[in-house]
Amino acid sequence: MSFNLLNRDFSKKKDVATLCPDGVRLFFKNEDVAAYNNLILSQCENKVLSTSVDVIIGAKSAEQEANFRLKLHKKSVIDTGGLPYHITFVVGKHYVITTNIDVTDGLCNGAVGKLVHLEFDESNTLIRVWLEFCGSDKAGRKKRQKSSRSSSAKQSSLSLFPLNYEQQIFH
Repeated sequence: MSFNLLNRDFSKKKDVATLCPDGVRLFFKNEDVAAYNNLILSQCENKVLSTSVDVIIGAKSAEQEANFRLKLHKKSVIDTGGLPYHITFVVGKHYVITTNIDVTDGLCNGAVGKLVHLEFDESNTLIRVWLEFCGSDKAGRKKRQKSSRSSSAKQSSLSLFPLNYEQQIFH
């Protein structure tokens, strides 16, 4: 595998898209990363927008439930264990895992995988995304072996990593 090294010359922001469309962008702030990612994904066709499902338990009134929901939606991704409220999926795009799923299996913050398949249930609800990790058959190996027993033969034969939806409880 070969890599082109960074050139010490800088390009203007308006020229980067044409000079290096698939290049890695480095940003100083997470907000800038999110804005860039949203811009790129908004221009894609065949995108799937996934929104979290909120279940509020213990509210004594509709007003209290609305207040809990408002507080939940204001939480940052850091406060929600790396789980965003909205995420846009585009098959063929690369995604970075932003939380430690299983460090011993290489599924940790910063691992990059290419989205190759979206799996839906009978009601057309997205239930699982399948990632292929760039340049490594080691990342997610344990998870792939475990899932191959319960998934379709097509998915298990492709050396893909299944990422299931997470349930998170916030207080």
